[in-house]
Amino acid sequence: CMDRFRILSADKATILLDIGSKLSKIGFIGENSPRVICYTPSALFSLDTFVEDKPINTQIALASALSDDKSVERRLEDFLQQIFYRELMVNSKDKAVFVCENISLPRKFYELVAKVLFTKFLVAKIFFVPALSLPLYLTGLQTGIVVECGFVCTQIAPFYEGFPLTRALKNVRASGAALTEKLRELLVEDNPDKKPSFFLQRLLDEIEAKYITVPTRRQIDEYMKDEATIQEMRAKVYEYHSSGKAVKISYLTRLLATTALFGDVDNDEPNIAYAFCQSLAQTDINCVRKVCRNVILSGGCAMLKGFVKRFRTEVVDFLTGRPEFERLRHLKDEIRVKSLNFFSSTLVWVGASASGSLIGVDRFMVTSATYTAAEGKLPLLMSDFLFEYEREKVQRPVSYTHLTLPTIYSV
Repeated sequence: CMDRFRILSADKATILLDIGSKLSKIGFIGENSPRVICYTPSALFSLDTFVEDKPINTQIALASALSDDKSVERRLEDFLQQIFYRELMVNSKDKAVFVCENISLPRKFYELVAKVLFTKFLVAKIFFVPALSLPLYLTGLQTGIVVECGFVCTQIAPFYEGFPLTRALKNVRASGAALTEKLRELLVEDNPDKKPSFFLQRLLDEIEAKYITVPTRRQIDEYMKDEATIQEMRAKVYEYHSSGKAVKISYLTRLLATTALFGDVDNDEPNIAYAFCQSLAQTDINCVRKVCRNVILSGGCAMLKGFVKRFRTEVVDFLTGRPEFERLRHLKDEIRVKSLNFFSSTLVWVGASASGSLIGVDRFMVTSATYTAAEGKLPLLMSDFLFEYEREKVQRPVSYTHLTLPTIYSV
């Protein structure tokens, strides 16, 4: 009876897709949480790929996977068929579909998404909405800075009155993939009898959720002060059982895994807090104070215990101690990290759900008739105007020297 009610209630709802490089969130516009959170099929992006027991770089694997259009199209069709008919239990024919567009993924991927949705599932219209702007909806403000800690990269995007400040956009490799690679490296040291290929993504995600915390830099310096302390932490071991096999996790691993997110900038290691300060430095001085008062930390890495404290502490340390940020020192007491009543990993999806409920979004949608008239070519999307600065130039032969298109906040 409940399943029947669920099918009837979703019959006319707009479908919302947030397909990430690791996790996908699926549901309906107007709801406060996704109905399905699942792993994006590894066959789609081939992220768990090993050569001689060494993991391939995430970006290389992603580009390699998308090189075979037919293979990706077939895998994508199978994945969406599973989602629509078995998880959501809804017929996608003549439905409207919202797709959260992550600018770290190639445009080619979203062209394949449009092709599959229009030709295989016969949807009526699609709206590709820029994912970076969506968490701001949940604060009720049009000005702020979004730190999206994704799997492929961390993206930092400041907004002022609904417009992205494209010159201050930052991409940094301190991301979920970097954390995964660092954790795998440390676990191999703790478990010399196991090869790197044993530690696949799902196992590492379970270990991250249960054991990994984000210490402050002062705590790391205290624990790493001498060799005796380091050996003591290496000897203190936890055991996690997976598939009948025990995995040893030393306290040293728990301590050092998140250095992939907050590296030493003096050694050219990626650091989310430092990239955040760089973004503020490139933000117009007339609006930077207002921007930094609304900081939204989004993405799975932001859910790690201690992440917010470490982020805030390092930002203040960089603003007060680095000469390149001297003119921003007055902002050290202005940083406000918003606490929202949603999981950080779903902020993009929930923001899309809220924005999709607004009146007037239909004019931004790509209809089936428009797609057919363009002979299967996807027209310029909103993110092509708003985030052209971040797109590869080979994908954008036309250069937009200024922004004239308002974001969806103006709808």
